[in-house]
Amino acid sequence: MRIRHPGWTVSFGVTLSVAVLGIVCLLVVRFGPLDAVPWAYIGLALAGAGAVASLLHLAKHAHDVTEE
Repeated sequence: MRIRHPGWTVSFGVTLSVAVLGIVCLLVVRFGPLDAVPWAYIGLALAGAGAVASLLHLAKHAHDVTEE
């Protein structure tokens, strides 16, 4: 029996968008007019948290799919 979670797409989109937002923030700090002091750390935190959340999300989804 396959476990279906309708929220997988939405929640994965949110976690992935946090990672992309962090990367965009880092790019704006590097090439844009923002000061590097507060924004670079915020961008690093967002990108790292989004990457870890995406990895954990995919691991949980893979576990649910293979648990038949």
